[in-house]
Amino acid sequence: MIDQYQLYQDSFSWRRTRDAASYSSGDLGLGKLRRVWNQIGAASNLGFVVWVVYGILYTFGHWTAAALAGLAIMLAIVARETRTANVKIIDLTSLGFFVLALTMLLTVGGRVFNHYHIILVWGVFAVVTWTTILIGFPFTLQLARESAPREVWSEPLFHRIHLWLTTVWGLIFTLDTALAIVALDGSYVRMLSVIVPGASMIFGLVFSRIYLARYRNRFGLPVGRRPVMT
Repeated sequence: MIDQYQLYQDSFSWRRTRDAASYSSGDLGLGKLRRVWNQIGAASNLGFVVWVVYGILYTFGHWTAAALAGLAIMLAIVARETRTANVKIIDLTSLGFFVLALTMLLTVGGRVFNHYHIILVWGVFAVVTWTTILIGFPFTLQLARESAPREVWSEPLFHRIHLWLTTVWGLIFTLDTALAIVALDGSYVRMLSVIVPGASMIFGLVFSRIYLARYRNRFGLPVGRRPVMT
């Protein structure tokens, strides 16, 4: 799904200096293990690992195993976030999808699920994205607050940037949902279900990077600086 690792990395992040100072060259054993776990946890929290696992299993026809694996990973991620009182909307969305997928597999069967699978993926994310906009809390705003200084959170520009950014992702998810519906008749399935959605995701990531770079310097970070995510 959406490469949230890239979104997170580009959303007003200035954690590099802080994190670099927090580690010494003499860190061994448990310290190294903790850093590896944090890196894995960060990627997982951004909904990356779960979709890779799900995609591999689904491609090989193991639909129920894919849904179970996705559900298990997302439960672990959300549980980890709950302990820090920092549950991500986008992670709850992924969790919701896997619950829905497993429910469909157990009730209506794999054939029906496979037929509507792509619509469900894009549709769930489209609905949640537009909902976050309607309630006044765009989901990219939550990701940005992970790394942006608290003093900029209340800035109207900060909110407006992420309102537009989330709107772009809402349009992408909606477009891909519509294309998946069109593909149900069996025409141009690969084009409508794989190629165009893939291109739309690439566009979304590139747009996010360029759009955020235009405004990053207004919050005290020079344009072009890309801190390392930890």
